[in-house]
Amino acid sequence: MTQEKLKARVDALVTLAISSIFDRPFTFDLQFERKRGRVECTPRIMEGDKEYIPKEDVGGGIIDITSFAMRVVLWSIENPKARNLFILDEPMKFVGKGLLLERAGNVLREIADRLGVQLIVVTHESELASMADTKYIVTHDGISKVERVD
Repeated sequence: MTQEKLKARVDALVTLAISSIFDRPFTFDLQFERKRGRVECTPRIMEGDKEYIPKEDVGGGIIDITSFAMRVVLWSIENPKARNLFILDEPMKFVGKGLLLERAGNVLREIADRLGVQLIVVTHESELASMADTKYIVTHDGISKVERVD
């Protein structure tokens, strides 16, 4: 019963994150199987009846979104919860540019606002950085220098 509740929650929330960014009808599905006396969990991306294994069959953008969404879901069911802080290093580097990256940034903002969490995002993507409340540029020329950008 616990496994079914976990599956339902994870599937729904990760599917919501994926569908908020991509125009294709992808869904997320955790597949639990008993193998060698243990339960194994395999994440799958579905598009109708077609099944994809994320690390083998779909682009890195879906993996970026899926992994972030799963981190948030796992944090949300922790008891007691860890700090309300996520440090993300290049979290959307495979999503692409333009509209998809804008949507991904909006998902980050929405999650931060709704859950009351702080996101520290390290990125080279100027589009994603432009969505931040506070921005810093780090340069390194023998010595690291950090400057706040308004």
